Amino acid sequence: MNKHSQTLQITKLINQWVNRYLPTQGSLSRHTTRNYSVSLALFLGFLEVEKKVDGTNIIPDDFKHQTIEDWLVWLAEKRNNSPATCNDRLGSIRSFLKYMARKDTTLAYLYNEAALIPLKKSMKKPVEGISKKAMKALLEVPDQNTKSGRA
Repeated sequence: MNKHSQTLQITKLINQWVNRYLPTQGSLSRHTTRNYSVSLALFLGFLEVEKKVDGTNIIPDDFKHQTIEDWLVWLAEKRNNSPATCNDRLGSIRSFLKYMARKDTTLAYLYNEAALIPLKKSMKKPVEGISKKAMKALLEVPDQNTKSGRA
């Protein structure tokens, strides 16, 4: 397959994934769908600016393991994204690559390579609760002598 055919194939798959596949996934909120699209746009922008890949000449090999890892470093260092955000972005790209693999099995190697990229460690914030004194004050606010205060 020549480079032009590969570019056409990839751009068609991007269009189908963003405009047909993602909106039909009932388990995805519109915010998640938007974030998937933004992640892909960020990746394509990275390719254009950092890797000097013209968006009109994108090919499957532009989605290789090392390129995705470079993108994750770029997200963290240049865009100051947290590890959790980088992991979300990686998940979006993996989702697209999985879609590509289902549409064209010759591209399955890209998804398999991306699946090997480890997630970044992220610290979860501990949940801070409310003190007993504050909770008592909140519960004492409603007037228990009224119907709406007892509800």
